[in-house]
Amino acid sequence: MAKGDKNVKTQVLDSATAVRVPFLRGILTRSLQAAGLNFNQAYKLATQVRRELERTPEISSTALRDLLAERLAERHGDEYRQRYLQRQEATPSILVRYPGGNSLPFTPGAMSRSLESAALPVEQASAVAQRLLRRLQHDGCSEIDSQQLARLVHQDLQLHYGVEAAGRYLVWLEYRRSDRPLILLIGGINGVGKSTLAADLAHRLEIVRTQSTDMLREVMRKMTSKRLLPAIHTSSFRAWHALPTGYAGPGGGETQVIDGFLTQAEQVGVAMDAVLKRALSERVAVILEGIHLHPAYMQSALPAGDAIVVPFMLAVLDPEQLRQRLRGRASTAPNRRAERYLKSFDVIWQLQSYLLAEADRCHVPIISDWSSVRAVEQAMDMISAVLARRFAGDPKQVLAS
Repeated sequence: MAKGDKNVKTQVLDSATAVRVPFLRGILTRSLQAAGLNFNQAYKLATQVRRELERTPEISSTALRDLLAERLAERHGDEYRQRYLQRQEATPSILVRYPGGNSLPFTPGAMSRSLESAALPVEQASAVAQRLLRRLQHDGCSEIDSQQLARLVHQDLQLHYGVEAAGRYLVWLEYRRSDRPLILLIGGINGVGKSTLAADLAHRLEIVRTQSTDMLREVMRKMTSKRLLPAIHTSSFRAWHALPTGYAGPGGGETQVIDGFLTQAEQVGVAMDAVLKRALSERVAVILEGIHLHPAYMQSALPAGDAIVVPFMLAVLDPEQLRQRLRGRASTAPNRRAERYLKSFDVIWQLQSYLLAEADRCHVPIISDWSSVRAVEQAMDMISAVLARRFAGDPKQVLAS
């Protein structure tokens, strides 16, 4: 390693086998979730430990375990430290048998994520997973059928959180077994939190494909000359500058802004069509987010098929709050050139007013909560409601032996 190298890659030395492996925050996060932390708690603690070790070339697995136990006690109490240490002491695995002969270990983290997918709040999902683990361990269970496990989950949900929560879980199970692709369409102007929401939903729903319409536009810019398609070679709120010289639509400047945006959105729509058709042909879930998702496109652009489509628009209804969000980009992501957004704030606000009016006309739901946590909860509720219209969640069928 070169002297003065600031990018030290910490290696973890297995105390028993002397094998070295890279320190991986993702694996550590899952280990902490298995000890009972929710994802956000586990991720923050794993990040803290990574920072502590960023200049440490090597640490033994025993020392890493002790460090984690100490930090767990400091941040979350001795109960979590004990849980973590108990799991590190080679607690016997409980295997879950799935149709087709596959078996996987039961872990509270995986169970908790599955329940979060069914729109159960993070804390409740973690509590259910921990109760199930304790029950299976108390019963001395070493192996369980996936259907039997589903029945135990359903019973626990009914007992602790009611029939509605248990029903959402059954609907989610039925959907997962249907092989029907889920397509989430997230629209909204610059700065409202589309990419953040997309990332959060991708994690909760275990969706590996997410696509930004801005990225699609960037690819199109590289492949198409400015002379041929001038509108895609500028930002969505400046696309009206690429309209033909002398153009003046009815209504003056306001109409020009909208017409410029619609011209660009129509051109990017070619790439959006390709992304969605690919997802349908491969029958995989996908999240598509971006300003170019016009509400009318959300309602009509998909080809015929059995995909489950959930569209919604994000909005920030307070002008000063939106300005603060755009200012925040200057400190967290300078390359996004937040100052350009602030200089064009009136145009961006005008575009939002137009898109929200179109969303109302096209019956596309709008999420306007400033809190990212509540935005995720609202989105999950919307997804759950759409699934409930497609699947009955009949316990006699879903939980049948």
